[in-house]
Amino acid sequence: MQNKYMDSLIDLIDLLEYNHQSANNGRGIAVVRTLVWNIKLGQMDQVKRIIANNRKELAAYPRIVRILEGYKLWSGQTTISV
Repeated sequence: MQNKYMDSLIDLIDLLEYNHQSANNGRGIAVVRTLVWNIKLGQMDQVKRIIANNRKELAAYPRIVRILEGYKLWSGQTTISV
């Protein structure tokens, strides 16, 4: 079970890194870099807070939103409970 969870997190990191790197003329998306860093540290509560506090900025990147939705980290609500 733990290995499946870790594989899922690695996949999430890979998807986020791949999809944000070309944004903003190759500079990427700062909030996504912060998300990836916190995922790598295993701080999922912090990841959820970052998403909740940066929804407007993240919403400008539909691909990122779809990735977060796929991992149940984005909802239609204004905030995500932690």
